Amino acid sequence: MYHLLFSCPHSRIFWKSFETLWFSTTKENLHLSLQDVVVGILRPSRSLLNYLLLIAKLYIWDCRRNQILPNITGFKFKVRLKYEIELYIGSYGKKKDILRNKWAGFQDLLLQEQ
Repeated sequence: MYHLLFSCPHSRIFWKSFETLWFSTTKENLHLSLQDVVVGILRPSRSLLNYLLLIAKLYIWDCRRNQILPNITGFKFKVRLKYEIELYIGSYGKKKDILRNKWAGFQDLLLQEQ
């Protein structure tokens, strides 16, 4: 797990791209440690970041299973799919505000990729 998610050169390139994506979207510097990647960032204000870390780990695992290299473009596609599913589900209830708050700051990035 350590190698797959953190020490593999391909994973390290991916995480650097992830940090760059986070900065370009939030204007907040991010330097992920092994603990951040494996466990998440243990602060309540980091729910979207932790969700994205979870999606990223699943994406890296999917890349490994399919024998392709992880890249930020593929990750953004996976995140956009998650967002669209949540948007679709949220459109049937009173969860639109919750959805907007959850994805605040990332909606523009996700919508511009379509």
